[in-house]
Amino acid sequence: MEGETVGRLLRSYGMEPHELHEVEKVVQGGKRTFAILLAIGRGNEIRTFVERERYTQSNLDAKLPISRSVLREYIGPVGAADFDLRQWEFIAPIFRGTHSYMAAETILPFTLEERLNKEKEGSFGAIYKVKLPRSHVEALATTGEEEPILIRKDIGIISSRSENDSKKFGSRGTNQEQMDDPEIITTGHTLETLNINFREELKMLACLSALKHPSILPLFGSYTLNKTHSFLFPKKDCNLAEILAGKLNTIIFRNDRSTFHALSHLSSAIESLHNFTSDRFQVELIGCHRDIKPDNILVDSQGLYLADFGLSVFREAKDGSSTSYNHGGGYYRAPECEIPSNRFEKGKINRASDIWSFGCILAEVLTYLCKGPEGVVAFKQERRIELYGSLTTFVFHNRDEEHPRVKPWLKQLPMSTENAREGLLSLVLATLNIEHGERPSATKLTLALRRLSLQCRLKEVSAKLRAFRGRKDLTDIDIELERMMLIQASIDDVQTNSTFVDLRRALDAKLSTASSVDDVLQDFDQVEAEVEEQDRQNVSAQDIELLGYHLFGAVDRLLNVVPDHVKANLQSRLEIKFLSTEDRETLERYRDAFSGSAENRLFSRLAAAKLMNLSYPSTNLQQFGKLQYDSSMIGPLEESDGICTANFEACRVIVENKKILSSQSEHSERILQRVQGLAEELAKPPIPDFNTLQCVGFCINLKETSFSLLFKFPVINDDDAYSQWTVPRTLSGILIAKAKKPMLEHRFQLALGLARSIAQLHKAAWLHKNLHSGSVVFFQSQDKSSTTEDSITEPDIDFRQPFVVGFNHSRPGDVNEWSEGLPADTSLLDYHHPDYACGKEGYLLTYDYYSLGLVLLEVGLWRTLSMLKVKKKGMRPHKLSRRIVEDLVPELGAQMGSVYAAVVRFCLDEIQKEPEEPGTSDIHTAHVQLMFNERVVKRLQACTVVLAGPDDSHL
Repeated sequence: MEGETVGRLLRSYGMEPHELHEVEKVVQGGKRTFAILLAIGRGNEIRTFVERERYTQSNLDAKLPISRSVLREYIGPVGAADFDLRQWEFIAPIFRGTHSYMAAETILPFTLEERLNKEKEGSFGAIYKVKLPRSHVEALATTGEEEPILIRKDIGIISSRSENDSKKFGSRGTNQEQMDDPEIITTGHTLETLNINFREELKMLACLSALKHPSILPLFGSYTLNKTHSFLFPKKDCNLAEILAGKLNTIIFRNDRSTFHALSHLSSAIESLHNFTSDRFQVELIGCHRDIKPDNILVDSQGLYLADFGLSVFREAKDGSSTSYNHGGGYYRAPECEIPSNRFEKGKINRASDIWSFGCILAEVLTYLCKGPEGVVAFKQERRIELYGSLTTFVFHNRDEEHPRVKPWLKQLPMSTENAREGLLSLVLATLNIEHGERPSATKLTLALRRLSLQCRLKEVSAKLRAFRGRKDLTDIDIELERMMLIQASIDDVQTNSTFVDLRRALDAKLSTASSVDDVLQDFDQVEAEVEEQDRQNVSAQDIELLGYHLFGAVDRLLNVVPDHVKANLQSRLEIKFLSTEDRETLERYRDAFSGSAENRLFSRLAAAKLMNLSYPSTNLQQFGKLQYDSSMIGPLEESDGICTANFEACRVIVENKKILSSQSEHSERILQRVQGLAEELAKPPIPDFNTLQCVGFCINLKETSFSLLFKFPVINDDDAYSQWTVPRTLSGILIAKAKKPMLEHRFQLALGLARSIAQLHKAAWLHKNLHSGSVVFFQSQDKSSTTEDSITEPDIDFRQPFVVGFNHSRPGDVNEWSEGLPADTSLLDYHHPDYACGKEGYLLTYDYYSLGLVLLEVGLWRTLSMLKVKKKGMRPHKLSRRIVEDLVPELGAQMGSVYAAVVRFCLDEIQKEPEEPGTSDIHTAHVQLMFNERVVKRLQACTVVLAGPDDSHL
């Protein structure tokens, strides 16, 4: 009734104009009271009600239902009787999620009630399907159907009407009809037992409702009426048992990804029950469902829902979760729930028992995915077993032993690398552990299922991208597809590779919340939708760019929680894999496709560098281009620490000279071509982590068949003039001068810089061939006026920034490339791998690692190899190598720690055992590079991060 209608009615009952301000009192909160009075023909009595409540804060309708004694005071005994009789028609309750005790006269708002099949009922009550106006359910007040269908669970006195009996209810309501029905029965339990069970379930549901977990069936309301306790829940399409039996289908099981996603949400619901924490109630409790089975898991198009908490319990965390078994779980009950050998004491059930039950469900779901409903039936028959000598059952165990046919059944299910079912199988086997203490927790299960959900999604999208990639030239998205493959590999628990383990740990943080998982999956849904859309039409460059945009965004957002050093390791793996090819066309595509990408610019540079190594031009040696200079342009040479320096075009340069021996004359053109190619590549802005100086030119003396490479001093402190006043110092010179040992973290950063330099050179298919402590250079600041030796013996050097020189012996890594052999300087022979030092032809990738290992040994012990006096006169290279590994490497542990010692041992010994020969495949070369990245670069990086000070945040 609107205000105008109320005013007109009040005037018709003789209310004076000056009293019409009372209209507001009726409109704002007295419409029901007024309507009842109108229904009994006493509309004029509204004045009495308004006057009686004039000075109270509550409205008129808030007093309903009004007792007869109060009504008699207001409108006399006859009016009171009429009002009391009719008021129940106007005050049907609104269910607000809390419990209400209702008067016997209460008329419930149900417009339809239908008792469901008794097979769906528990041992403590009856189940009804009911319909009521949406406005009477607070949770549905603003959304949904006008008359939604709910499920009502009654505990107490219930009717035995025939199944599927539906009827409309009159003015006295459902429960009054039950009371009048002669076929009243009870559930077979005492009223006291029913009340206790109800209170326990109500407590459980009230607590769980506070969580508002999307996969826990919500409680819309509860009430007690005529000694019957009732719960109201939303109606779902079916239960999981019906799905597994093939009686119904659901969108949830249309594919693996939606199934795994729904299972992860269901596991999260169990986790929330097991580890209940509520700020609202200020409690931390341990919960246990005790009756997890497919019948108690409801299903609709949105997901799976944990339901039926009639046997569930909450306990104080300090008390643990073990309770007496109370006959829940059916065939899905855990082995510890079985009756013990004395046949009297009840078995114990705890959270691990829930995990067993959930594992049984996962086993049936896996069977359903692999073999359909028929497979689920066959699996049940396979489990047929006799317990206690006579009881035939279909449980998943043999009391305190494994069921002889459960795990064999599961292991024979068909698996494929195209999906994540193998991961689900591993999870099932872990949950079905007879030892309850060995089963994973619900928290671990949830995380594992979220991983599988993501892995499944990535596998599906990757397969579609590969199929699409097979028809299109999509070089620019290849790297994102490969990143997805690395993420998939990291999710697998059996992966022990440290990069994958680090990535998995980082991703676990991303998967710790359901909302984050949903966001990630939606990102890849968008990628899949874009692939499918482009598959149906002629694809333009703009379409490809859009696909790349969605793909890069999805992968990047997934990795946004990954630490930078883990991302760097992933990027390094990608570079090694992509650059393992020697196909010129492929390298050209990588060079061009990634040149404009801020994220992959380094990738483009490495591809260009490798391409240069594979394609020297055949050109006249007199015409090498703008980088070639006449030797007369180089100022007087100065030598210090074995380094030649000079002035060149107003800057200081390091001069690396090389004489082409007469025995090499037939290869002189090839050597000089290498010089040109190397100079051209090193003349570009330095590639990150190459730790090389910028080449500014080269000189060739054809008469003497020699050449010189010119490397510019680095700019320090962004002051180009400052480079004039720096002095290059070699690591060997510093060690021989017995300079003060740098800080531990700086030595680790020095080692990391050298390891990264070799790793990057190898990605570009370039072998250094001349690494030793004399080819590691630092630049020491020196005052103009300083002429003393003090600055030399106590250098002020930043050891965190080494530069690698000595490229006058380097060559491309192509196995067909001619190798010059050992350097002329025999003092450097000990830095070479013993096989190469003994004259074995062909320089291998791992030989650079050996040389690096010796330099790292010197850094760790802070002495040169000669100062360590490990070599005896006449000692052969292989014996020297063994002495170094056996006698010197162990000393590193005390000075640098076990990780550093292990890194050096790997370079000198372990990696050298890899079966590498000239002509080794690209795949094996990539494998060796990955091993080096994992066992050397990554380990040094991890130590450096731990040791880094506040000024080293860039590491």
